[in-house]
Amino acid sequence: PLRALALDYGADLVWGPEIIDKSLFGVSRIENSVLGTVDFVLPGGRVILRTSPSLEAGRLICQLGTSDADEALRAAKIVENDVAGIDVNMGCPHKFSVQGGCGAALLKEPEKAAGIVRVLAQNLSVPVTAKIRLLPTPEETVAFALGIQAAGARALTVHLRHPHERDRDPAHWDQLRSIVDALSIPVIANGDFYDLDSMRNILASSRCHGIMLARPALWNASLFRCAPLVHALPPGDESTLHIDPGPALESVAEVIRNYLVQCLRWDENYKNAKYTVMEMMTSRRHPLRISREKPKFEQGLDMGAVSRTKSLIDLASLWRIPSNVISAESRAEAIDAPDGSKATGSLLGESHGVEQDDSEGRAVEPDAKRRRKLGEK
Repeated sequence: PLRALALDYGADLVWGPEIIDKSLFGVSRIENSVLGTVDFVLPGGRVILRTSPSLEAGRLICQLGTSDADEALRAAKIVENDVAGIDVNMGCPHKFSVQGGCGAALLKEPEKAAGIVRVLAQNLSVPVTAKIRLLPTPEETVAFALGIQAAGARALTVHLRHPHERDRDPAHWDQLRSIVDALSIPVIANGDFYDLDSMRNILASSRCHGIMLARPALWNASLFRCAPLVHALPPGDESTLHIDPGPALESVAEVIRNYLVQCLRWDENYKNAKYTVMEMMTSRRHPLRISREKPKFEQGLDMGAVSRTKSLIDLASLWRIPSNVISAESRAEAIDAPDGSKATGSLLGESHGVEQDDSEGRAVEPDAKRRRKLGEK
């Protein structure tokens, strides 16, 4: 639902949550006629990945956590025909990822990281990309990025923080230009882009090819309305900085309502929907320098009321979504998994989705020409 919301507001591409490669082994691919989706279902009925071909074809990037080239390829082959690309996560600093040698652990093993990309790029029909964090020195970051490019990556996203840094530490925007200058593939910036000015500034100062929003999408997903103005600014062109203030953002309450309509439409796991709504209501994940007035909600719409809801329909009703919309959009009808169990929500979205800051990024790119680079073969 959060990916659908991002696309609705204007995102060009969307990333799924990081999926550890082994998690895809043994899944069943099911065409869900109720939702119009393709579901990858674990034994027992849990949906590890759900995608809508009508909405996400050509726009969904599957993000893999892996530490082994062969296992990465095995996992990628399972989803290859239903996604627009495979992205290797080399930036996640969280324990569940690094303890298995995945995520930011790969930054310490450049040859292994490049080997994973090489095997994927040589054996898949879709583009292979990677996402990294900054290494201890700018020179080390550039060297690592060049190795990933040489291995066959079609684009690189750089989260402009070091692995030990967290949400409220400022991103190091000044370190991106040297990476962009060194590479010939598109480079996407990630880290603290909460308004149009910050997006224009990074494009002008670094000449990067696109911008990924992760936590800012929880802050206010209508930031993706800035996409047309981002597209219109050639890299390095400062002539339009600070001139057009950009589109007005929707209120947080309206964004939450739109998100819940998407949750009903795509039969989202209730606990994940509830958690995401509560994240949208607070500023705890965002840098201290990012200020916004405390969101104003109607009487009765507070954390306590949200926490007391017991179902997705309860949650939607609390947020004053009309009953006719709930009836029209709700498609909570389970399908049978091959073992006879019921496939309903997305467990991985719940446990490894919005709960981690590197999980579900979305990119805004400056122009269609550069966007096509990701799809060329």
